[in-house]
Amino acid sequence: MPYLALYTPTTTGFAAVVPELDTVLATGTTLGDLVTNLSQAVALHLHEDPGSPAPKARTAADLPASALAPYDAPPLELLITPAPINPVSLEIERLVEASPLSLRNLAKEVGTSHSALIRMMNPFYWGHSLSSLRQLGVALDVEPVLSFRPVALPATNTA
Repeated sequence: MPYLALYTPTTTGFAAVVPELDTVLATGTTLGDLVTNLSQAVALHLHEDPGSPAPKARTAADLPASALAPYDAPPLELLITPAPINPVSLEIERLVEASPLSLRNLAKEVGTSHSALIRMMNPFYWGHSLSSLRQLGVALDVEPVLSFRPVALPATNTA
């Protein structure tokens, strides 16, 4: 379910807050950038704090007056769906952080650049190749394992 975000134009683009997740703030030079940054910020917040409240507000009128008090004019509204987080990237980050090697030395062992290794750890990166995962596994003395499992589909009403 999407979260309500309040945003305003700035001199360099846009700034926004998700009032129901009061620590989620984002900026963007374009509205598209803002939406991307907000959806990733919401996803990270929910990942790090799984006990966060479910969204209730659908419009600014659903919020307490205190949430709107900082605005001189009514803020603009967006509904933000959390971005999907790649579990492969999270596992890579866990392995890299547990490694005694520095990022630069590990990248050298893998045969890639420092920036490519950082990208592999980005929870919103979905371009991992099996070859790069194998190379990383060799450098970290682990073996990548791939598995598939059924996706739980929403129930359909046949009545």
